[in-house]
Amino acid sequence: MPISISEQLRGILPALPTPLTASGEVDVQGLEKLVDYVVRAGVHGLWVLGSTSEFPALSSADRKLVVEVTLNSAKGRVPAIVGAIDNDPRKIIANAEAAQSAGAAACFMTLPFYFIVDQQEAIRHVLEVAEAVPLPVVLYDNPPSTGIKLTVETLLEMSECPNLIALKDSTCDFVRFQNFLVTTRKKRPFKVFQGIDQLVAASLMMGADGAIAALASVAPSLFVKIYQAATANELTNLINLQSQLLRLCKLYAIGGEWTDGAFFMGMKAALQVLGICGRTVSRPFRAMPEEKMKEVEKLLQECGISGVAGQEDARA
Repeated sequence: MPISISEQLRGILPALPTPLTASGEVDVQGLEKLVDYVVRAGVHGLWVLGSTSEFPALSSADRKLVVEVTLNSAKGRVPAIVGAIDNDPRKIIANAEAAQSAGAAACFMTLPFYFIVDQQEAIRHVLEVAEAVPLPVVLYDNPPSTGIKLTVETLLEMSECPNLIALKDSTCDFVRFQNFLVTTRKKRPFKVFQGIDQLVAASLMMGADGAIAALASVAPSLFVKIYQAATANELTNLINLQSQLLRLCKLYAIGGEWTDGAFFMGMKAALQVLGICGRTVSRPFRAMPEEKMKEVEKLLQECGISGVAGQEDARA
């Protein structure tokens, strides 16, 4: 009997960036190289069209192309969880249907953005969508984008929906993360993933099912080793690996103050150094200045990240 995605979903899922050409088009070859790079490193799934993908700046045609290229490149080696994000439930459902047609194993949604909803409106929105889409749903909780902080009680009520199978927590609120994780384990099988790079090791040791992380696209082997160390209860090794990841997080600050632009800038610059794609980012953001690229290269070298030629060597 085939294993369902709700059972299969675990481990490390890179939140994939969208490689772009110098003119701002989707870099198909770069995306193919990126997918192969992370899959060969042993990741357990792919997170497609999330925040790291710069999806709000992509056209509908570009989003469709990203999904098609990603799934074709993955060749069924790992499941793909595809973003169906929109404010209009009808559009979310349509996006999920398109993701299903492309071969996605599941889809994910956020709460509405631009508009701020209350707890009950959030519950109604999530349940309306989760009960209508043709794919299992992961809730991507990202308060910086949605403007609402969900309570543990709200999350527990949402998690009662059979078609809502998992949570990606990008709140940076480790107290709420632990409280929900411990409580939901007593109610029903429901997967909980950490979305913040700096909290991956601690979350896994608390029993999280895995991590959906941006830097896993840059250093997939490092994240896989962190997951393996946590599941094997190798605490000393885990601390050393997480320390390496914390050092790698400096990538986000090389371009300037801590903003979405600096985040995209650092990610794309690292991918250029690794030989995967160029460092072009979507408008209105700017690419890493040439004079800063040596800093990016030095940081990756210090962290043992060598790129597609030999895969990176995550130092224990």
